[in-house]
Amino acid sequence: MKFASQSMYSGCSLPVEILIFIFNEVKGSTHDAYDKNLQACRQVCKRFDEIILSMFFRRGVDLGYRCQSPPCGNINRDTILKALNRHPCLVNHIRHIFFRSPDSNDINAVRRSNSLNPSLCGTIEAWQDNSPLLHLPNVDTMTVETFSSCNLNQAINYTGPEPISTGLRAFLQHYLRAGTLTTLSISNVYDMPILDVLSSSSLLNISFLDCTFLDFAGGPAQSPMADNLSILSIRRTRDPDSLSVRRTQVPALFPMVALTFMPKIEVVEIRSIPKTQLEFPYPDDFDFDPPVPLTPPHVFHNLLEIKTYNVNDWCKFCPVVEDQDAYVTPFPKLQKMSFCVMMGEQAQANLRFLKHVQSLKELFLYRIAMPQLYGSPELDDDYSTDLQLSAHLAPYAKTLEVLSLDWANNQNFKASSFGYPLNQINLGLESIAGDNVLETLNLSMGIRIPCISAPFRPDLTHLSHLTEILC
Repeated sequence: MKFASQSMYSGCSLPVEILIFIFNEVKGSTHDAYDKNLQACRQVCKRFDEIILSMFFRRGVDLGYRCQSPPCGNINRDTILKALNRHPCLVNHIRHIFFRSPDSNDINAVRRSNSLNPSLCGTIEAWQDNSPLLHLPNVDTMTVETFSSCNLNQAINYTGPEPISTGLRAFLQHYLRAGTLTTLSISNVYDMPILDVLSSSSLLNISFLDCTFLDFAGGPAQSPMADNLSILSIRRTRDPDSLSVRRTQVPALFPMVALTFMPKIEVVEIRSIPKTQLEFPYPDDFDFDPPVPLTPPHVFHNLLEIKTYNVNDWCKFCPVVEDQDAYVTPFPKLQKMSFCVMMGEQAQANLRFLKHVQSLKELFLYRIAMPQLYGSPELDDDYSTDLQLSAHLAPYAKTLEVLSLDWANNQNFKASSFGYPLNQINLGLESIAGDNVLETLNLSMGIRIPCISAPFRPDLTHLSHLTEILC
């Protein structure tokens, strides 16, 4: 038999195509459906078994409680422990750790036992200090994911006594101290000890989704924390039907103050991402007050990008932006900005911030205007307030290379509400009609009701440098 490629993998004489076929067969099968011939090969040939397992481990391993866990397939915690006992050198292949709670496929098992079933995915003894799972030398990425639905809430209480909480604390505390962890992503965990997380100097990228944090007792330590961090993302969803959100309705204190101690921070993301039933929330529905406000004359010397959603008052991010007479430029290198313009009040807040931004290369304005609901005349006043898109764009006509404008509409909104934001967008584009360098224009307008004629025909003839238009 001839193969198109005879390339080698880890010294194995089998073609890569054969190994990939075997890998996919093992990954996509349940235990009872494994190909018996493939399993026999793994049992007979130690080297063959080691190579197949290394292919799994390079993609990441799940040390949590989920029985089917992409990209780990059926490789659960018990399987990992047995594999490491057979092939100790496999510890060097594991760089990405997942820690996942049970998903919908495990709900029935959880209900039957009224607790996590240890026989499914390992026992708590796996978290003893001498466990090989706590001594993986090359782990650089950790992802904590929990499954939530209206039927089963799996938000993790970090300080709780449950096995899943104990396991999370064990491996997070260990690998934060190990000095190899560079990327940490955590979702739906409450009472996170944020200061412990930020104490890890090896971290470069941190992402929190739907998390709450323990309060700062007496304020943060006045010493460098996560001083190599370059990306910080704090996101929160708002779904009134979600049990996990109901459990954490108390105001969440987000670690904005930590930015003060991150001299190398380059990207900051602070967003609330509403569900569809709250597609157009009021900006003041979301509270991102920092525990300790940043004070001037602090300067973010390396900050390149800020992504926000419903931060309506910029002084919550940095008070200096509200100081009309500020002589310090807090963001001397800022190049990319993303924020929404849902109403005039928010537009004014944006402009007060932009006064302190010298030049921008990329600007993303989304949720432009809040469309009027049927039978909601009380919203008419919102349309009389100028969104001032021209004022957002004009100062950067000579530096802006990428511009994204997003305005989405739902079938429940009046067609008459199209005109206002579309005209604002047109005026905004005209404001950079002079000596501009715009190369990419992204116009995103989701209109879900029938239109007899096109509601928007922008004049782009003055944008002579355009190389890409996305609609």
